[in-house]
Amino acid sequence: MKKIIAIAVSALLLTSSIFLPEGVNAEESKESLENVSRITVVNELEYIKDLQDLSDSELLEKGASKSEIKQLREFNLESMLSERVKSLQNNSTNELMSQGYSLKQIESIQNFSGSDTQVLSLLANLSGTLSIASQGSTSTYSFVKGAYIFNWSKAPLVLIKDLIAITWSEGFYLNTDSGYTKMTYDYYNIGKETLNKTNTATVKPHLNVGVSTSFGMGYRDQEEVGIYTKKGRFNFHIDKKAKVKEMAIQSEYGHTTVAVGSPSVSIPAGLSVSFSYQVSEDDFDYKKITF
Repeated sequence: MKKIIAIAVSALLLTSSIFLPEGVNAEESKESLENVSRITVVNELEYIKDLQDLSDSELLEKGASKSEIKQLREFNLESMLSERVKSLQNNSTNELMSQGYSLKQIESIQNFSGSDTQVLSLLANLSGTLSIASQGSTSTYSFVKGAYIFNWSKAPLVLIKDLIAITWSEGFYLNTDSGYTKMTYDYYNIGKETLNKTNTATVKPHLNVGVSTSFGMGYRDQEEVGIYTKKGRFNFHIDKKAKVKEMAIQSEYGHTTVAVGSPSVSIPAGLSVSFSYQVSEDDFDYKKITF
């Protein structure tokens, strides 16, 4: 159940080198590798409304408990948005511009009436890129090295815990020995848009079909003071002791929108990701890689 507005864009990334086990000289592609990129408007309001429109039995089927359903029924994100706008209205135009708001968005803040157009203009944009840095294959060994990189335009309405999943075909395994596989993300000060600190998150392998990570999104008070995860980079290095001619990789970003229960992600099979009901997802078309 996705409620996002997506704009697909593309970029080019030249292949780079990678250290391989002694005696292995995998031939890397000499062609430029096309990134898979997109920008989405994360509509938390619409996602929660759609959940609240479901019957109790439908929510139970999605994994919600009875107590979670009760909390969901009482959740009022529109009130949260209104309170946030009231706080922003205390800032000057220059202060709002320094926080990343455009003149059109500032006009919506100053004259806020709750219209759909105004709400959409105030929602945060999430940009993400799945890039492949290098790849190679011999008769006995194949590898891919890449990253999922994301950036929020501003703090989203809901700050709880977000998740990223990367999944692939052909039974590759996650390589954690090279030191390349890791997740780092940056907390920024809300309002000031300045770096607060850089963090690392735990990386979880899913057998030979994918990898996931989760990380805190920060916090804010009623005065719009706090921190949020503005951007991050999830590096992955996968390999297989066999020759592979082609494979595919897909990434998905999950933004937790409902502050009930415990958000989670599972990867039941290659190129297949499932988020819990609290999470709105932004999935990319898979990227095909030919060795």
